[in-house]
Amino acid sequence: MAATKPSEVRLKDPLSDVTRRERRSLLAASVVGVTMVKTGLVPEKISALGVELSKVNQRSLLIVLASMTLYFLIAFILYASSDFLAWRLSLFESLGQIYVKRRKWITVKEAATDEDTLMDEFYRENKLRYFFLLSHPISLLRAVLDFLVPVVFGVYAVLILWAARVPVGAK
Repeated sequence: MAATKPSEVRLKDPLSDVTRRERRSLLAASVVGVTMVKTGLVPEKISALGVELSKVNQRSLLIVLASMTLYFLIAFILYASSDFLAWRLSLFESLGQIYVKRRKWITVKEAATDEDTLMDEFYRENKLRYFFLLSHPISLLRAVLDFLVPVVFGVYAVLILWAARVPVGAK
């Protein structure tokens, strides 16, 4: 069986389906919460339920939304941490054996001593080396987008929802 190339591992989708759904829920709850707070559009009436909300109830609605967003944030962090570790471990495993110019496979221990030099030697042989070299910065950007941005936005949403005040014009 052929070893998976490090560039292939770096560019594969790091999120599982479960994590992707949690991220979607986190982002949706965060967008709703931030929109409600920043625009002041806290519902005074929920027609489908036949409920009218007083100022206290509107504040409670924001707290419930903050709690729900916090739940999605924690769930996403747990699932994403697992996916991130699996993604990085598969990269290190792919670096476990690198075919170098000397026409031999080297081990992770050997690669760890001078990874950059060995990887450069490996890519110099390949006509598409520039695309391979782009795999590292692209994977880094993807990690930021897939893992960091949802967490930062979720934390921001929870904080502003928790600290939000119901508009003065509300009942």
